[in-house]
Amino acid sequence: LYNFLPQALHRIQGVAGVPPALQAATLVPLAVGGGMAVYKITALLQSQQTQYLVCKIPHQRRIVYTATTDHQTTADTTRQLLNRLVELADHLTQRAPGLFPRSGGAWHWYDNEGTPRHLLVEEFIPGLSVERLKHHYEQQWMANQLRADLYRQHRTAVERLAVATFVRLWDALDRRLFTSDPSPWNVLVHQPDTMPGSQPVATIIDLHGLEEHVGLTHVVQRLAAMYGMRQDML
Repeated sequence: LYNFLPQALHRIQGVAGVPPALQAATLVPLAVGGGMAVYKITALLQSQQTQYLVCKIPHQRRIVYTATTDHQTTADTTRQLLNRLVELADHLTQRAPGLFPRSGGAWHWYDNEGTPRHLLVEEFIPGLSVERLKHHYEQQWMANQLRADLYRQHRTAVERLAVATFVRLWDALDRRLFTSDPSPWNVLVHQPDTMPGSQPVATIIDLHGLEEHVGLTHVVQRLAAMYGMRQDML
């Protein structure tokens, strides 16, 4: 089951040589809803280093994120989706490092019953989603741990970060592709590994229903529907 892990780690790290030797691995569920079940993998290498990955396993039903034709099977559609996500991750790693998790690759096979199986591995990104951060600020405010004006400032700042991150995505995808679901759940906010007090950065962790031939007007409309376009958001 874990034969893919050394290859995925090797691909994500982008180093030359042979894949790392794996000693043990554990899987913990992160999310089971939507089109794919998502797991966090903790991999212990024989060198005693610990590496973290995300494993996504599509549910056994048709999930459509890309253009399909009527003659395509569920397996065909899923294979097309995962392969495209790998290509997009590789493209974004080159164009905008840190904007989207680095890809460890996709695997497709048939089990002993002849059922098609699929698996996608990505870099694990620590952090909190924009939605969870907003909820955290709200809880602090309601518990009188945060003044009302600071609550509004924090909430606005994290929403502006989400908007800027999605605009950056559109720009990195050659200003022609954009996600149909720029949800605050799909943006993780984390601190860069620099000096204390540095500005937070964000990573998009899921690309839902990419739409093609999308201009700036469409992007603004999508973001306005999700976050609003108040003056303080511009």
